Amino acid sequence: MAGKTKKSRTHNEYAHDENIIKRAIMTDKLREKLEKKRLAKLEKIKTENDLSPNLKKIEMI
Repeated sequence: MAGKTKKSRTHNEYAHDENIIKRAIMTDKLREKLEKKRLAKLEKIKTENDLSPNLKKIEMI
């Protein structure tokens, strides 16, 4: 590497970095969305269990 100048980055290399950042942001948003869905589902199950303990017994049979 002695005597070589540093190669400037190409457009594709910058675009690649931008895509990685965008993908990370999208996965964070998706993770939040899935977490909300999961919590809502757990809450729904919890309320159903509180409302109908007899229904749970019927399902087990």
